[in-house]
Amino acid sequence: MNAFPKSKRFVYWKKPPESVVTFYQPFGTNWLEENGKWTLNWDDNGVKKYYLYQVFLHELGHIYDQRSTINDQRSTINLSN
Repeated sequence: MNAFPKSKRFVYWKKPPESVVTFYQPFGTNWLEENGKWTLNWDDNGVKKYYLYQVFLHELGHIYDQRSTINDQRSTINLSN
């Protein structure tokens, strides 16, 4: 897992697409535009929400997918006997 920047800021050198702005919105982030450079600023709660909803649940999905694949393979083996 990648570490979050200590500054809790992501810098965009041009205005981010609306889809990027919308993606980060639920995490309580705010955007600041200065001299054509856009900065996405995070608070501690937003970082926690991001890791919970975007990282942890994503990785949990991989575990579920692996287990369901194994169960599907077992069902196929049992049916062929």
